Amino acid sequence: MWTGNNVTRPFRVAGAAALAPAIDKGLKGIQEKLNLPSQMYAFALVVGSVAAVCFTIFGCLILSKWGK
Repeated sequence: MWTGNNVTRPFRVAGAAALAPAIDKGLKGIQEKLNLPSQMYAFALVVGSVAAVCFTIFGCLILSKWGK
């Protein structure tokens, strides 16, 4: 596990660096479209939305197992 983690580290860092401009552009677009005061609010909105969707799906899966 340690070896796999350290072997893939350069690829993960390079991927994060390559995606940073696209993520920044997307957050600026959300900020402008919704007239938010800073990019931090756009980031919080995106993270909150993704978390809400994940918790909803997870909750539906749990509830579907309890019903049987």
